[in-house]
Amino acid sequence: MLKTERLDFKTKTLVDQYLEEVADLPDDGSTYLVIYSTGKRPPKEFYHQLRRLAERNLITKIATGTILCKGRRAVMVVKKLIERYGKHKHMFKVVKVFRVLEEVM
Repeated sequence: MLKTERLDFKTKTLVDQYLEEVADLPDDGSTYLVIYSTGKRPPKEFYHQLRRLAERNLITKIATGTILCKGRRAVMVVKKLIERYGKHKHMFKVVKVFRVLEEVM
C-alpha cells in the first residue's frame, strides 16, 4: 500500500494572478476612482477578491459601487475583476481631492 504525503502549498488567488499580470506596468502613484454598476448582486467571490486588495492597502471601498485605487496596477486589477464578473465600469484618474465641510446649524 502506498503512503500519500500531504502537500502543503498555497493556491494563488485571482488577485495574485492579476497582480502578476500587471507587475510590469509602470506605477504612476496616482489615485483612481472606479465606479461600477452591479445590475444584480455579484457573487460573494467578487467581494472576497476586493477584500484581498483592501488587505494589501491597494484599494479603499468608498461606497457600494465605488472604489478608490492606489496606483495604476491596483486600478488595472480592479478593472479585470469587474470585467470577470460582468459589471459595467468607469475609471477616473483623480487630479485633485477637495475636502468639503458642512456647517451644522
